[in-house]
Amino acid sequence: MTQNRALLLITCAAIAIITNSAAAKDVDFSQAVLNSADGNIVIETSPEDVLVFKDGIVNLEGKSLTIIADRLRAEGMTVVRSYDPEARPPTIMGTPAKAPKGAGGGSWGCKTVTLPNPTLLFGPRGGFKVKICNGDGQQGTTGSLGDMGTPGNPAQKIEIQGKSIEGNGKIAIIGNGQSGGQGQQGGQGGDGGRGRDGDNRGGNAFCSDATSPTNGGTGGRGGTGGQGGPGGTGGAGAEIVFPSALKGVAFVAETIDIDWLKTMSQEQVSNLATYRILAATPGGIGGPGGELGKAGDPDQGGNAGKSSHCGGGSDPGRAGGAGEGGLPGEGGASGVPGVIRFE
Repeated sequence: MTQNRALLLITCAAIAIITNSAAAKDVDFSQAVLNSADGNIVIETSPEDVLVFKDGIVNLEGKSLTIIADRLRAEGMTVVRSYDPEARPPTIMGTPAKAPKGAGGGSWGCKTVTLPNPTLLFGPRGGFKVKICNGDGQQGTTGSLGDMGTPGNPAQKIEIQGKSIEGNGKIAIIGNGQSGGQGQQGGQGGDGGRGRDGDNRGGNAFCSDATSPTNGGTGGRGGTGGQGGPGGTGGAGAEIVFPSALKGVAFVAETIDIDWLKTMSQEQVSNLATYRILAATPGGIGGPGGELGKAGDPDQGGNAGKSSHCGGGSDPGRAGGAGEGGLPGEGGASGVPGVIRFE
């Protein structure tokens, strides 16, 4: 075949094919990845050509990668990773339904008490049973827990079929799972209940047996906001397959931090001097927890008991206090690490 073909799409795979030519050529790895429009990435070169890894970061965006190239060359520090750690699934939108309102004063916290019969001539000899309820408004119900974030996607397989690697640079291949998504915001707490109205002053025309008025009940406090939802679990790490011919120049680690690569000490650089390939397959980072839920609104106090010709009225109840926000959600778990094999 005399004509070079830069890119051939077969089914769902994007394949960059560099065919035989009169002279060996350098093939830019980063450019070959960019030319892969969709699907899986397969880069294949002719035996004479050299697949060159130049300084920079290449994100595979979750695609699988197969490299079929006899000759590789590393220039500078090339980082090939399955996902950008900051590229996570969308945050779970919205919030759970607002929590129920607290009960109004006079309708909750009720109990039955027995009042003594002072005369023992009329009514029950054991006394009068009276139902007494809390006159203050009840605090609003605590908001609901937000939903868990979306799990990260697993990293796809990375396979390198090569015979040798040249150059003084390094290739860091990180088959990391996708980071988990952020959890949903917690639900809003319920509003407080309204305080019970105070009893009016009583008494007959001559104000005998007059009863004093009671104050209005205090309004209920706003409910505590719900806790944010937990973050999504990180995606599983990739399966990376290297040829046995490259085992002596490949350093396998549990994880590789890009910032660490940029700031290695002279001793660390010296320890890795003989390695051209650095590889790791960490699981994806767990997603951040959801934002805390908002507090419910307080309600007003009950009205004052009214006055009468026997005397003045009472005081109105105080408004309820503000509720508290919930707790932030817990971070998601890291994904399961992948595996690295030499064949």
